[in-house]
Amino acid sequence: MAGSGNNAGQQTFAQKFASRKVQRYLVIITFMFVPLLLLLVFTYIPFATMVQFSFYDMKYIGARHFVGLKNYIDVFKRSDIFGSLFVSVYYMGGAVLQLALALFFATMMVFKVKGESIFKATMFFPYLVCGIAVGFIFKFFYARGYVLDTICSLNTHLMMAQKMNQRQQ
Repeated sequence: MAGSGNNAGQQTFAQKFASRKVQRYLVIITFMFVPLLLLLVFTYIPFATMVQFSFYDMKYIGARHFVGLKNYIDVFKRSDIFGSLFVSVYYMGGAVLQLALALFFATMMVFKVKGESIFKATMFFPYLVCGIAVGFIFKFFYARGYVLDTICSLNTHLMMAQKMNQRQQ
C-alpha cells in the first residue's frame, strides 16, 4: 500500500504525451519547424557559404585558392564601390523616413487629433479619384454619340455603303 501512493502521482510517458500541455507544445514546435528549416536552408546556409567563398580566389570551374582578406582590400580600394554604397545608404535612410511617416500617419488615423477629418479626406481622395475616372470612361464609352456609338454607326454606314456598291454593279 505504501508503494501505491507514490505511483498515483506519477504518469506514464503515454499519459504525459497525451496531455493537452504537451500536445500544445508539440503543435507549436511542429509549425515552427518548417519555416525555420526553410529560413536556414535558403538564407543562413547560403550566406555562410558566400562569406566562405569571399576568402578565396576562384572561378566557376576549377581550383580555388585561399587569399584571406585580399578580396576585401581590393574592393575597398575602388572608388565606384563607395558611390554604390552611398546610394544604398541613401535608399535605406529613405526607407526609415518612409516608415516613420507611415507610423505617424497611422497614429493620426487611429487617435483623435485636431484636423482628423481633413487628414482622412486627403488620404482617401486618391482612391476616390480613380473610381470617378473609371466611371467617366465607361460613361463616355457607352453613351449615345460617343465612342462605342460612333464605332457602331461607322460600321453600319460601311455595311450600307458596301450593299449599295453591290447593287450598282
